[in-house]
Amino acid sequence: ESETKFPKAERLLRTKDFRRVYGEGASFKSGTIVLRYIKNPLEKNRVGFSMRSNVIRRASRRNRLKRLFREAYRKNKKGLYRLSPEGEYSLVTAKENAPEALQ
Repeated sequence: ESETKFPKAERLLRTKDFRRVYGEGASFKSGTIVLRYIKNPLEKNRVGFSMRSNVIRRASRRNRLKRLFREAYRKNKKGLYRLSPEGEYSLVTAKENAPEALQ
């Protein structure tokens, strides 16, 4: 897999996995971003991005934020893997004022 791609194998896709990260995962908050993470039994990092519609009302803004987060992950994943060589499920979410903070 190329370092500049974000293949399906690296994505957190299933509702079951999202719920597990939300329910059992630890979290780290920084400004307008919340990172939730939990050990992944597959020993491969998988990342998901979630923007709640009651927090960010416009779909176009939610989609733009997810695109920006995916791009940031794609460009920096090599360094992130050094921080977490074992597998983790990671979920990135945004708080209410995230769209304004990222502009």
